[in-house]
Amino acid sequence: RLLHHVRHEDPAQAFRMLAELKASFDAGGPHRQIFTLPAVAVAVLGLARQLFSPGRRQTSAESVSVAELFDVLRSAVLRVDSLRPQESLRLWLLGAVTADSLYEAVVMGDTCQQWFDCALQCLERLREPQAQLVGLQLFSGTLREVKHLDDERYKHIADSIVRYAGGLSSKRLQCEGLTLCAGLFYGSRCTDAGRVIACLQEALRCADRAVQVDPLAVGLFVDILERVTSVFDLGLAQVTSPFVSSLLALCVEHLRYVGSRAPAESLNALRAAVRDMEAKRVVALRLAGDAGSDAGSDAVAAQHVDARYAGLRLDCALDLPGMRPPGVAAVG
Repeated sequence: RLLHHVRHEDPAQAFRMLAELKASFDAGGPHRQIFTLPAVAVAVLGLARQLFSPGRRQTSAESVSVAELFDVLRSAVLRVDSLRPQESLRLWLLGAVTADSLYEAVVMGDTCQQWFDCALQCLERLREPQAQLVGLQLFSGTLREVKHLDDERYKHIADSIVRYAGGLSSKRLQCEGLTLCAGLFYGSRCTDAGRVIACLQEALRCADRAVQVDPLAVGLFVDILERVTSVFDLGLAQVTSPFVSSLLALCVEHLRYVGSRAPAESLNALRAAVRDMEAKRVVALRLAGDAGSDAGSDAVAAQHVDARYAGLRLDCALDLPGMRPPGVAAVG
């Protein structure tokens, strides 16, 4: 509660006060530090943008350097790291994002990469499977949001995360991790179709091994399908209509195999994916001049639909209960 009372109109003075508090908390026991030091770190991160925002000048009396601020942060996070790695992972990633956000005021590329590297080391120390997966989600989501990390650094970090995902303790975890990692290589930040395909193909191999151990892990194939369709929407030529159709058929095959035991979550996810693809396919066919495809909704027709949707083969899924969108007849 004491931290909530540390306020000052001058952010440099507020930082000095937080640094003093942090020194006091360092003398406390670990049962308290796990609560106090993360709060100090978050408060200091909140001051960073105020202290180093573009155009702001510090007087000599209040001067706080970037190195000084990040030294205090690092000291606090390292202590948390030794107590609860899952909590420190979040702080390392927040520090990396903060360093990236200061790029216009201060060149922070090295600091940003260093904090991502520390986050990766922290991630590698997690042992509980669910914590590993959540940590991987946090890491990949954060990395996709950075704007100023140069391409070489970005790819270095992304490659490290792919290696981490591929080394997780089970094929199921590896599949989930690699499916996430495919998202690192497409979008506004990075487009590398070869790496996307490599991640997805390895994820498929892991999924195939995983269902041999647990047939109810069919949701892995549906997760990959969702990732593939998001890439397909971007128009990457390497992700073709036959590839998407074949992956859908594979999902259906595995769901039929487990029959009534199929997880409801997997069925619902596949149903949503198929309905979206079928609605876009109808629009693509209509735009191509097919007179028999006039059932698409206005909402879907208003958005850009890749013409390749017309080539999708969805019949294998549309015959499953609840898969066909209301009012949409089978086409082709």
